[in-house]
Parts: sequence; C-alpha cells; structure tokens
Amino acid sequence: MSKSQLGLLAAVPYLVTIPVMILHGRHSDRTKECRWHVALAVWGAGIGLLLLSLPLPPLVVVAAMTLCVSGRWSVIGPFWRLPTAFLTGTAAAGGIAMINSIGNLGGQAGPTILAMFQSADGSFSTGLRVLAGLAAMCGIVTIGLMPATPSERR
Repeated sequence: MSKSQLGLLAAVPYLVTIPVMILHGRHSDRTKECRWHVALAVWGAGIGLLLLSLPLPPLVVVAAMTLCVSGRWSVIGPFWRLPTAFLTGTAAAGGIAMINSIGNLGGQAGPTILAMFQSADGSFSTGLRVLAGLAAMCGIVTIGLMPATPSERR
C-alpha cells in the first residue's frame, strides 16, 4: 500500500467511531440508563483487543480496530453520569477527582502491561489478551456497581 492509502485505512476506525459514539450517547441519554451502555461499550473494546491478538487478515484487523476504538470512545459519555448518580456535593467532586487520578495512571499501565507480556519474538498478543480481560472485568464491575433504578438505590 502507498502511504496515502495506509493513512486513509488508518482513518477508518475513527471515522466510524464518530457516528457510533454519538448514537451510543444519545441512546444512553434517551433511556436514562448508563451502566449497561458503559459495560457494552467497554466489552466491545475488549472484544476488539482480543481479536487484535489473533493472526487475522488485514481487513478483519481494521474491523477489530474499529470495534476497539468505537468501544473505547463510546464509554466516555455514559461513564461520566455514573459518579453523580450516587454521589452528591463534595463527595461527587472528590469521586470525580479520584477517577481522574486513577484514569491518569491507566495511561501508564496499558503500555507497561503490553511491554511486560511482550513475547521474545516481539508479539503483543498476550498483552492484548490481558488488556481484553481487564476490559471484561471493568464491564462486570460497572454492572455490579449500583442498583439499576433510583428506587432500588433507596
């Protein structure tokens, strides 16, 4: 492939992500349900990571990257509704600050995990599978985080 073609191919996951993210966020707002929207998006990202750990044809790799990127970015909108759903006032401010602090550590943890599990031949397959497992656990924790409706919380 030429550099131009490769650049266009690399843009596909992000171009697909834009409408997916908007539709996902709108649906979450319309249904007023964020836990399952967060979990499904993070599981989508995890499935994308798992697929990327396998030897696949290039077109399927682009599809897996698209799933991974779409899931990762679609989590953001519904996720930020969670802290204020069960925290108020200064507790909400402290909870959001703690989430940001822990989230910043994730920027270091992901590459470190990939490097730790890099095989002797330079493959990142095991590291991608570990990250996919962490994404699966994230979805499970999100579902168990709090009751589904406000009446169940009281």
